[in-house]
Order: sequence, then structure tokens, then C-alpha cells
Amino acid sequence: MKKYLLGIMAIVFAVVFSAFTKTETVKPMDGEKWFELEAGGDPSVAADYSLYGNGSTEPSCTGSNVCAKLAVPDAQNPDIPNLSTTISTKFRPTP
Repeated sequence: MKKYLLGIMAIVFAVVFSAFTKTETVKPMDGEKWFELEAGGDPSVAADYSLYGNGSTEPSCTGSNVCAKLAVPDAQNPDIPNLSTTISTKFRPTP
């Protein structure tokens, strides 16, 4: 029994410490808007996106190709997203 004591204690400590760790949650940012990816655009290039309507309406697209992102507008050009602040990504079907 003594040889298992160290292993049992390690498991108990792992369970206790994991039970009390704080999980990180993604908080929405202020002023995020929906931006639509232009046809043939590169999803990693902010200039290939444009504001979708007034930015408050979520586009209705599903699938595996990126079609829109919810992000905070760029500080210099509010008509394109700041891709580092992306909160959600919408996809459209592949042909």
C-alpha cells in the first residue's frame, strides 16, 4: 500500500487543483460588427472584407468557406475589420 500512496496523493492533488482553477472566457468587445468577405477574397486580409449592412445583422451563410466575421472595426478605416479582434466567423457551403 505504501508504494501506491504517492500515486494516489498525486491524483488527489490533480483533482483538487483542477476543480478550483478559473477558466478563461472570451468576452465580447464593444462595437463589434459583421463584415462580409468579398467574392474571391482572402479570409486573412482585412481589406477583402466590407461592412455587412449596418454591421448589426448576422449574415445567413453556412458551410466550410469563410463568408463573414464579427469583429471590431479598424481604427483607421471603420469599413473593414480589425481581424485580431475577431469574435465569430461564419461559413458558406462549398460548391
